[in-house]
Amino acid sequence: MPILICPRATFEACIQQIYDDLDKADALLPMEYYTLTSADQIPDKYRSITTDVGLYNRAMGVDARQLCNGLIVKAIRSKVTLLAASPAFQDPSNTTTWADAADAAAQVLDYAGGKLAENGHFYYTDIAAIDGLSEGSNPDEIIWRHNLSATNSSQEEQNFPPTLFGNGRMNPTQNLVDAFPMANGYPIDYADQAKKRI
Repeated sequence: MPILICPRATFEACIQQIYDDLDKADALLPMEYYTLTSADQIPDKYRSITTDVGLYNRAMGVDARQLCNGLIVKAIRSKVTLLAASPAFQDPSNTTTWADAADAAAQVLDYAGGKLAENGHFYYTDIAAIDGLSEGSNPDEIIWRHNLSATNSSQEEQNFPPTLFGNGRMNPTQNLVDAFPMANGYPIDYADQAKKRI
């Protein structure tokens, strides 16, 4: 049985696929999740789906905060574009420029009024403001967060290896390692398969 070797996608093709995925997410997601008070407030892109404000709020109201939204999608695009423009990721197929990275970042900043919050560098010391956050809302300097207590170490426990008292949920298995081809494009067990045929 012949082994089919597929050429690896170029850097540019990978970046374009990420952009395509982000475009699709941006088209489907609201910019942010808010509970609306009337059907007139339902964004135009959802009016063909529903004009029932109760139904809209059930799916897109404040209960959905902390889920991915359009602003998060724009922030991810900004990060991807910045990395693609970086000299660390230069590739002959790469067409991303610093101007592209600046434009992507500008979309996020424009949504925030074109500037960072004046207290952005010390907002985390304003305990009253942080304690006053409700319904999954974020301070101006945070786009996506998760509520964690000051003494919570579950993220570390989940991801640290068992040898460091963790659950090892991010440890690669041998199956995962073997699923990737070698540098020459052949499967990891290609040499063993060739020996079996001899």
